[in-house]
Amino acid sequence: MKSKSVLQNIQWSQLPTWDQMYYVLELAENNLFNFDSKRGVFSVKQLARYLNMYRTKKNIIDIVNDIYNSKIATVKTLTDERKARYYDEAVETAFHIYRHWFQFTVPKAFRVVDSIQRLICEKRNIKPGSYSFFVQQLENDFIRENLSILVEFGIPSNAVRRLENVIPSNLSEDEVIDFIKKNRSNIKKYLLPYESERLEQCI
Repeated sequence: MKSKSVLQNIQWSQLPTWDQMYYVLELAENNLFNFDSKRGVFSVKQLARYLNMYRTKKNIIDIVNDIYNSKIATVKTLTDERKARYYDEAVETAFHIYRHWFQFTVPKAFRVVDSIQRLICEKRNIKPGSYSFFVQQLENDFIRENLSILVEFGIPSNAVRRLENVIPSNLSEDEVIDFIKKNRSNIKKYLLPYESERLEQCI
């Protein structure tokens, strides 16, 4: 890995800052991933920026718009046809970033760096940082922790996010299921028909 010391461990209580994400990703670059494909992401700084954008906004559409606006800013003559094509390309690129980077490469990189820093810190009698909560949140699309069980059930994350204002945050996962069972009629108001059916199948 790069010459930075893994002992500069990150003590995270919840979610990392942009600088902390950049630090870990820079350690992993060229060892666990690279940017040779140059599809949507060209550097650690850009990857950390998109990752930070996704964790704060919890919506891939902001990345779509960022890619689209960057593209049209360099084009002198814009027709409606070009705008539509560039937007379609931005959507495709953003979902590639989501699938390849956010759901696979970034969690893998954080887990490997986490294992290394834990091993080194243990040998030096230093309390290690922990990346597990962040990785779990990333893989669950930054859904509130007590609702992540719904994602595991196969409920789309955008549907679960609509329930965040309906289901109390102080409930355990088991209590969340009980709450949904007792409030079925109200919960269904926030879901599309196929989402309601999926939820009924799971609980």
